[in-house]
Amino acid sequence: MFRNEASCFAFYCLAFFASTLGRVAANDWVELGMGVKYQSIGTWDKPKLDKVITTELAAFMDGSTLDSVHYSGKLASPKFPVRLYKISYPSTIPEKANKQTIATGLIAVPITQDRNLPIVSYQHGTIFGRDECPSSPDNSMETKLMLSQFGSQGYIVISADYFGLGDNQEPNSYLMRESTEQACLDMLKASQLFLASFQIAHGPLLLNGWSQGGYSTLTFLRRLEIEGIPVHGASLSSSGGNMLLMVDRWMNNAQASDAVWLPACATNMLHAAEHYWGLEGLTDEAIQPQYLAVTKEFYEFKINYSEYASKIPRTTTEVFRKEFLEGGRFIQQPFWQALNKAEAYQWRCKTPLRIYYGDTDEAIPQSIPQSTAQAHQLLGADTVAILNGPQADHRGNYVISLLKIKPWFDELIK
Repeated sequence: MFRNEASCFAFYCLAFFASTLGRVAANDWVELGMGVKYQSIGTWDKPKLDKVITTELAAFMDGSTLDSVHYSGKLASPKFPVRLYKISYPSTIPEKANKQTIATGLIAVPITQDRNLPIVSYQHGTIFGRDECPSSPDNSMETKLMLSQFGSQGYIVISADYFGLGDNQEPNSYLMRESTEQACLDMLKASQLFLASFQIAHGPLLLNGWSQGGYSTLTFLRRLEIEGIPVHGASLSSSGGNMLLMVDRWMNNAQASDAVWLPACATNMLHAAEHYWGLEGLTDEAIQPQYLAVTKEFYEFKINYSEYASKIPRTTTEVFRKEFLEGGRFIQQPFWQALNKAEAYQWRCKTPLRIYYGDTDEAIPQSIPQSTAQAHQLLGADTVAILNGPQADHRGNYVISLLKIKPWFDELIK
């Protein structure tokens, strides 16, 4: 997608030279060419952004093991209002012979006189509702925090809805490496076209992601380095690049401290793998027959998580067939082999990378982010794993990481 980019950008910069931020009415789609269009979805003023880091953050962290003394009142106060735009752009699905599709995402632009702004591409975490994605920011607390901590601080924030989310009607591409890379890459290129139309220079690019988005950030970063697109720095929270290790741990070695929603992650991943990797009959082979229908309904967004959880056992080992789990012991069956190939950490990374992990994370054991950092360090990369705490669970690790990432990014782009 987006071939011959230099000539295309030059043409569209001239064609939309007179465009000005804020001129477009909400809900009106504006065509940019090349299949890209956008619509204004509102402006978040400083009081709304301040609410995100006060009352809404308190609600988000309710029940977390991380005491509020470690984050309450410590997040950056909003400096600028932020204009939000939903963007629609063409992409392709690599696992499906580059089938064409239309994806959506979010672009957030701070209202400032500066026309040369740094850009953070945020890769979002696991969601269980189609519209809990970045292009519907009111439904996504993690996106709200990015808008507050980066958008309102003078960074442009862009974020792709992965295939199967937002307006895209493909099956959910949950943890599908190639589709994730493509959605994020084409989102970046669409955002460049968007910014050119507003005469905003494409400033330094940085990446950030949490949970599923941490894995997405790693695989996207590798793709960007392959494409020769410079990245000033990248960070991820509660994640790592060894997909086999992570999913095998979920399915085969459940712990009492595991998040109650891990079975939902595992079954969604299996349904996605069956479709995107072409593993026909995988879910029949893997999931206990009495749970197959409800997992499929959940994967297709026909039921919500509460209904799913009411019908599914607490631990992953009860959800899957023993024969299937045993088949992964020596990585001999197609699914486990495909998982092994879906790694996102075995390359000589040249981008400064920080990996944040929590000491009580209920989804990602410390060994997963640590092993990613150790592999990079072995190859000479500037990758550091940083322990957050005390008592930083999955949500707590994300919030604490935000306190550390922004100052680091500021230093990288000086």
